[in-house]
Amino acid sequence: MKSFYLTDTGKVREHNEDSVIIVKNHNNEHLLAVADGMGGHSAGEIASSLAIDYLVNSFNENFVDLDKLGAINWLREKVVRINDLIFDYVEKHPESKGMGTTLVLALITKEYILFGN
Repeated sequence: MKSFYLTDTGKVREHNEDSVIIVKNHNNEHLLAVADGMGGHSAGEIASSLAIDYLVNSFNENFVDLDKLGAINWLREKVVRINDLIFDYVEKHPESKGMGTTLVLALITKEYILFGN
């Protein structure tokens, strides 16, 4: 499978708040994700980076031979944890209050493809 990504700051913002990954593990399973820090909110680029960094580490460490239901549960757990990480960050950095990110992702295995938004 060939894949690539391209991001753009758009016409309004001066900096890019996007974070993107394409990761393949040892089982030839793929995780593709885009997190777009919410424009206009403080620290959107931090929120998107927190989400993507956590997903990469989690995928590499513990996404192993999961069936479809296990993968759905894995995704749910990761999204809840990302939300907690963002709230924890804001608690420690009050100047970031209001930061957030969108998250769109896909998991591709030999048995199934899952999309999340």
